[in-house]
Amino acid sequence: MARGVIPRAILYLPIILLFVSCLRLDIPMSNNEVDWIKKGLVHESNSEFKLAIASFSEAILKTPEDPLAWKLRGASYYRLNEFRQSVADLDKSISLDSTDPDAYLYRGNAYGEMDMFTKAIEDFDKARKLRNGGYFDNLNQSYLSILNKKFLVGLARATAAVEERPRDPIPHTYRGICLYELNKFSEALSAFEKAIAIDSDNAELLFNRGLVHLASRNFNMAILDFSEALKIDPTFKNSYDHRGKAYKQLGMEEKAASDRESFLSN
Repeated sequence: MARGVIPRAILYLPIILLFVSCLRLDIPMSNNEVDWIKKGLVHESNSEFKLAIASFSEAILKTPEDPLAWKLRGASYYRLNEFRQSVADLDKSISLDSTDPDAYLYRGNAYGEMDMFTKAIEDFDKARKLRNGGYFDNLNQSYLSILNKKFLVGLARATAAVEERPRDPIPHTYRGICLYELNKFSEALSAFEKAIAIDSDNAELLFNRGLVHLASRNFNMAILDFSEALKIDPTFKNSYDHRGKAYKQLGMEEKAASDRESFLSN
């Protein structure tokens, strides 16, 4: 906010882990293939990766166009440190189904083990986008738009992120910042209230809501929010500054002077 708190950057760091595969039921499979895949998963859970590969290979023979069997075998090759073979199987799985985030994640791990970091990062990014939609991208773009004072763009991006994850306070916060800067104070207030309902002990959120009250000339409510922010974080000096301004508007000169002194001394 121009007169408030700059939002924190949202960074996504892919976790380089090989997740345990689960049997997908949305792919038509013969009974024989299902049996071989189940056997392979049992071997995999027991760390019997060579036996798992043998079982997944039988499944591939039964239904070579099934991306699941290729993905599972690629994952088992990875666990045996046979990274090139792992990539080959995962390439095949992705060619048959380019919408499965796990296949990109597994292949990214294999690329990483071969020091092919550019390819690994590309695969992690694809896995992230498939698993989370455009959530993190929307957050990052909203953040950058706020910094560049492109508040309409930031609002659109934050709103899209809210639609994907309504229980995350961050996109509500970004919406509030953009709406505040666009002088849509009632809507900004609603956005901050939603964020605070999720994260009630966040001094910055309370401070930002206080700014909306201050801009709306609701000085008593602004003082309550700034005071609550100071209870949570007594070092949050901007709360003294803006609470003092609210006191001054109400003609409470002594309290305004005290807050001004606290602001300057902290």
